[in-house]
Amino acid sequence: MKKIGTLLITLLLFSFHIQAQSLVIYDSELSEEYPTTDPISVSGSVDSYELVAHATLKNNTDQDLTLKWERTVVDLNGSDSEGNPWQSLICDPVQCWDPPVSTNTYALPSGSIARMDAHFQSSPLTPDLGSGFGLVEIHVWAVEDSANINTTIIYEAQTWTVGIEKNPEQELRVYPNPFVNELNIDLNPADEITSVEVYNLIGKQMSNCYMAESENGFIIDTTDYEEGLYFVCFYNEQQEMVTSKIVSKMY
Repeated sequence: MKKIGTLLITLLLFSFHIQAQSLVIYDSELSEEYPTTDPISVSGSVDSYELVAHATLKNNTDQDLTLKWERTVVDLNGSDSEGNPWQSLICDPVQCWDPPVSTNTYALPSGSIARMDAHFQSSPLTPDLGSGFGLVEIHVWAVEDSANINTTIIYEAQTWTVGIEKNPEQELRVYPNPFVNELNIDLNPADEITSVEVYNLIGKQMSNCYMAESENGFIIDTTDYEEGLYFVCFYNEQQEMVTSKIVSKMY
Protein backbone atom coordinates (compact mmCIF):
# COMPACT_ATOMS: atom_id res chain seq x y z
CA MET A 1 0.00 0.00 0.00
CA LYS A 2 2.89 2.37 0.70
CA LYS A 3 4.09 1.89 -2.90
CA ILE A 4 0.64 2.66 -4.27
CA GLY A 5 0.26 5.64 -1.94
CA THR A 6 3.44 7.23 -3.27
CA LEU A 7 2.29 6.67 -6.85
CA LEU A 8 -1.09 8.25 -6.12
CA ILE A 9 0.48 11.36 -4.61
CA THR A 10 2.70 11.74 -7.66
CA LEU A 11 -0.19 11.17 -10.04
CA LEU A 12 -2.38 13.72 -8.30
CA LEU A 13 0.36 16.32 -8.53
CA PHE A 14 0.89 15.44 -12.17
CA SER A 15 -2.81 15.93 -12.88
CA PHE A 16 -2.41 19.56 -11.76
CA HIS A 17 0.43 19.89 -14.26
CA ILE A 18 -1.85 18.69 -17.07
CA GLN A 19 -4.43 21.33 -16.17
CA ALA A 20 -1.96 24.17 -15.67
CA GLN A 21 -1.47 25.24 -19.27
CA SER A 22 -0.27 28.69 -18.21
CA LEU A 23 3.08 27.14 -17.23
CA VAL A 24 4.20 24.61 -19.83
CA ILE A 25 6.90 21.96 -19.28
CA TYR A 26 9.23 20.65 -21.99
CA ASP A 27 11.74 17.82 -21.80
CA SER A 28 14.89 19.61 -22.97
CA GLU A 29 16.56 16.34 -23.93
CA LEU A 30 13.82 15.49 -26.42
CA SER A 31 11.97 18.55 -27.68
CA GLU A 32 11.38 22.18 -26.88
CA GLU A 33 8.52 22.33 -29.37
CA TYR A 34 5.96 19.98 -27.78
CA PRO A 35 5.03 19.93 -24.07
CA THR A 36 5.79 16.71 -22.21
CA THR A 37 3.22 14.59 -20.41
CA ASP A 38 5.86 12.37 -18.80
CA PRO A 39 8.29 12.78 -15.92
CA ILE A 40 11.71 14.09 -16.97
CA SER A 41 13.85 10.93 -16.92
CA VAL A 42 17.61 10.43 -17.02
CA SER A 43 19.78 7.33 -16.63
CA GLY A 44 23.47 6.44 -16.66
CA SER A 45 26.05 3.92 -15.49
CA VAL A 46 26.95 3.46 -11.82
CA ASP A 47 30.36 5.09 -12.41
CA SER A 48 28.81 8.39 -13.57
CA TYR A 49 29.76 11.38 -11.43
CA GLU A 50 26.19 12.72 -11.57
CA LEU A 51 22.95 12.51 -13.55
CA VAL A 52 21.21 15.67 -14.74
CA ALA A 53 17.54 15.79 -15.76
CA HIS A 54 16.93 18.82 -17.99
CA ALA A 55 13.55 20.56 -18.10
CA THR A 56 12.36 23.81 -19.67
CA LEU A 57 9.51 25.87 -18.22
CA LYS A 58 7.64 28.39 -20.40
CA ASN A 59 5.49 31.30 -19.24
CA ASN A 60 2.51 30.84 -21.57
CA THR A 61 0.56 33.79 -20.17
CA ASP A 62 0.40 37.39 -21.39
CA GLN A 63 1.88 38.77 -18.18
CA ASP A 64 5.31 38.85 -16.56
CA LEU A 65 5.46 36.47 -13.63
CA THR A 66 7.41 36.07 -10.43
CA LEU A 67 7.82 32.33 -10.03
CA LYS A 68 8.59 30.49 -6.84
CA TRP A 69 9.62 26.85 -6.74
CA GLU A 70 9.83 24.33 -3.92
CA ARG A 71 11.47 20.91 -4.06
CA THR A 72 10.07 17.70 -2.58
CA VAL A 73 12.32 14.62 -2.45
CA VAL A 74 9.98 11.66 -2.97
CA ASP A 75 12.69 8.99 -3.12
CA LEU A 76 16.50 9.02 -3.14
CA ASN A 77 17.53 5.40 -2.86
CA GLY A 78 21.20 5.00 -3.78
CA SER A 79 24.79 5.35 -2.60
CA ASP A 80 28.28 5.59 -4.13
CA SER A 81 31.25 3.23 -3.64
CA GLU A 82 32.12 4.95 -0.34
CA GLY A 83 28.61 4.57 1.04
CA ASN A 84 27.62 8.23 0.60
CA PRO A 85 23.87 8.55 -0.03
CA TRP A 86 22.38 10.20 -3.10
CA GLN A 87 21.36 13.84 -2.87
CA SER A 88 19.72 16.27 -5.27
CA LEU A 89 20.25 19.92 -6.13
CA ILE A 90 18.23 22.24 -8.37
CA CYS A 91 19.48 24.68 -11.01
CA ASP A 92 17.14 27.54 -11.92
CA PRO A 93 17.86 30.68 -14.02
CA VAL A 94 19.52 32.32 -11.00
CA GLN A 95 22.06 29.61 -10.05
CA CYS A 96 22.52 25.99 -8.98
CA TRP A 97 21.42 25.56 -5.39
CA ASP A 98 23.09 23.17 -2.95
CA PRO A 99 20.97 20.27 -1.58
CA PRO A 100 19.95 22.07 1.65
CA VAL A 101 18.25 24.82 -0.44
CA SER A 102 14.76 23.66 -1.37
CA THR A 103 13.13 26.87 -2.65
CA ASN A 104 13.85 30.06 -4.62
CA THR A 105 12.11 32.86 -6.53
CA TYR A 106 12.88 34.30 -9.98
CA ALA A 107 11.25 36.44 -12.69
CA LEU A 108 9.95 34.94 -15.94
CA PRO A 109 8.61 37.44 -18.51
CA SER A 110 5.62 36.64 -20.69
CA GLY A 111 6.48 34.12 -23.41
CA SER A 112 9.94 33.43 -21.97
CA ILE A 113 11.48 30.09 -21.04
CA ALA A 114 13.65 29.04 -18.11
CA ARG A 115 15.77 25.96 -17.52
CA MET A 116 14.86 23.98 -14.42
CA ASP A 117 17.34 21.12 -13.99
CA ALA A 118 17.62 18.49 -11.27
CA HIS A 119 21.10 17.11 -10.46
CA PHE A 120 21.45 13.73 -8.77
CA GLN A 121 24.81 13.36 -6.98
CA SER A 122 26.51 11.70 -4.03
CA SER A 123 29.65 13.06 -2.36
CA PRO A 124 31.62 15.60 -4.47
CA LEU A 125 34.79 13.78 -3.36
CA THR A 126 33.67 10.45 -4.84
CA PRO A 127 33.96 10.02 -8.64
CA ASP A 128 31.11 7.52 -8.97
CA LEU A 129 27.38 7.83 -8.29
CA GLY A 130 26.78 4.17 -7.55
CA SER A 131 23.61 2.18 -7.95
CA GLY A 132 20.30 3.82 -7.18
CA PHE A 133 16.99 5.41 -8.11
CA GLY A 134 15.76 8.95 -7.47
CA LEU A 135 12.41 10.75 -7.74
CA VAL A 136 12.21 14.50 -7.10
CA GLU A 137 9.32 16.91 -7.62
CA ILE A 138 9.47 20.67 -8.10
CA HIS A 139 6.26 22.58 -7.48
CA VAL A 140 6.28 25.94 -9.30
CA TRP A 141 3.73 28.71 -8.88
CA ALA A 142 3.24 32.40 -9.70
CA VAL A 143 3.48 34.64 -6.67
CA GLU A 144 0.88 36.90 -8.30
CA ASP A 145 -1.71 34.11 -8.78
CA SER A 146 -0.66 30.84 -7.18
CA ALA A 147 -4.17 29.35 -7.32
CA ASN A 148 -4.42 29.45 -11.11
CA ILE A 149 -0.80 29.56 -12.31
CA ASN A 150 1.06 26.55 -10.95
CA THR A 151 2.53 23.25 -12.06
CA THR A 152 4.74 20.37 -10.90
CA ILE A 153 7.84 19.04 -12.64
CA ILE A 154 8.70 15.40 -11.87
CA TYR A 155 12.29 14.19 -12.29
CA GLU A 156 13.40 10.54 -12.35
CA ALA A 157 16.98 9.23 -12.28
CA GLN A 158 18.37 5.69 -12.26
CA THR A 159 21.72 4.00 -12.84
CA TRP A 160 22.61 0.73 -14.51
CA THR A 161 25.53 -1.62 -13.89
CA VAL A 162 28.67 -0.98 -15.93
CA GLY A 163 28.76 -3.24 -18.96
CA ILE A 164 25.02 -3.39 -19.66
CA GLU A 165 24.45 0.09 -21.03
CA LYS A 166 21.13 0.37 -22.80
CA ASN A 167 20.83 0.33 -26.55
CA PRO A 168 19.18 3.66 -27.50
CA GLU A 169 17.18 1.81 -30.15
CA GLN A 170 15.69 -0.42 -27.44
CA GLU A 171 14.60 2.15 -24.88
CA LEU A 172 11.55 1.37 -22.77
CA ARG A 173 8.57 3.04 -24.44
CA VAL A 174 4.88 3.46 -23.64
CA TYR A 175 2.83 4.79 -26.57
CA PRO A 176 0.72 6.38 -27.89
CA ASN A 177 0.24 9.03 -25.23
CA PRO A 178 -2.58 9.90 -25.01
CA PHE A 179 -4.01 6.48 -25.95
CA VAL A 180 -7.49 5.26 -26.89
CA ASN A 181 -8.12 1.49 -27.05
CA GLU A 182 -4.57 0.11 -27.00
CA LEU A 183 -1.36 0.88 -25.16
CA ASN A 184 1.90 -0.35 -26.69
CA ILE A 185 4.78 -1.37 -24.42
CA ASP A 186 8.34 -1.75 -25.76
CA LEU A 187 10.90 -3.12 -23.29
CA ASN A 188 14.68 -3.04 -23.09
CA PRO A 189 16.09 -6.49 -22.17
CA ALA A 190 18.74 -4.79 -20.02
CA ASP A 191 15.98 -3.53 -17.69
CA GLU A 192 15.03 -7.15 -16.80
CA ILE A 193 11.34 -6.29 -16.49
CA THR A 194 9.21 -9.26 -15.41
CA SER A 195 5.82 -7.61 -14.85
CA VAL A 196 3.89 -4.48 -15.74
CA GLU A 197 0.98 -3.08 -13.75
CA VAL A 198 -1.40 -0.24 -14.65
CA TYR A 199 -3.23 1.80 -11.99
CA ASN A 200 -5.88 4.48 -12.32
CA LEU A 201 -6.08 7.74 -10.40
CA ILE A 202 -7.65 6.20 -7.28
CA GLY A 203 -5.20 3.29 -7.11
CA LYS A 204 -7.32 0.56 -8.74
CA GLN A 205 -5.24 -1.96 -10.68
CA MET A 206 -6.46 -1.99 -14.28
CA SER A 207 -3.99 -4.46 -15.82
CA ASN A 208 -1.32 -6.86 -14.58
CA CYS A 209 0.94 -8.41 -17.22
CA TYR A 210 3.76 -10.92 -16.71
CA MET A 211 6.63 -11.15 -19.20
CA ALA A 212 7.88 -14.30 -20.89
CA GLU A 213 11.68 -14.54 -20.83
CA SER A 214 11.99 -13.74 -24.54
CA GLU A 215 9.26 -11.10 -24.62
CA ASN A 216 10.38 -7.54 -25.42
CA GLY A 217 7.03 -5.93 -26.11
CA PHE A 218 3.27 -6.36 -25.99
CA ILE A 219 -0.04 -4.50 -26.28
CA ILE A 220 -2.47 -3.79 -23.41
CA ASP A 221 -6.17 -3.68 -24.28
CA THR A 222 -7.48 -0.42 -22.78
CA THR A 223 -11.00 -0.52 -24.24
CA ASP A 224 -12.58 -0.64 -20.78
CA TYR A 225 -10.42 2.17 -19.36
CA GLU A 226 -12.21 5.42 -18.57
CA GLU A 227 -10.84 8.75 -19.74
CA GLY A 228 -8.15 10.05 -17.39
CA LEU A 229 -4.61 9.57 -16.09
CA TYR A 230 -2.89 6.23 -15.43
CA PHE A 231 0.37 4.98 -13.92
CA VAL A 232 2.24 2.25 -15.83
CA CYS A 233 4.64 0.58 -13.36
CA PHE A 234 7.49 -1.75 -14.32
CA TYR A 235 8.86 -4.37 -11.89
CA ASN A 236 11.81 -6.75 -11.84
CA GLU A 237 11.87 -10.35 -10.60
CA GLN A 238 12.19 -9.17 -6.98
CA GLN A 239 9.02 -7.08 -7.43
CA GLU A 240 11.06 -3.88 -7.10
CA MET A 241 9.76 -1.00 -9.20
CA VAL A 242 12.32 -0.25 -11.91
CA THR A 243 10.53 2.79 -13.33
CA SER A 244 7.05 4.17 -14.04
CA LYS A 245 5.33 6.19 -16.74
CA ILE A 246 2.30 8.47 -16.61
CA VAL A 247 -0.11 8.22 -19.52
CA SER A 248 -3.62 9.45 -20.27
CA LYS A 249 -6.65 8.07 -22.12
CA MET A 250 -8.70 10.33 -24.38
CA TYR A 251 -11.82 9.48 -26.39
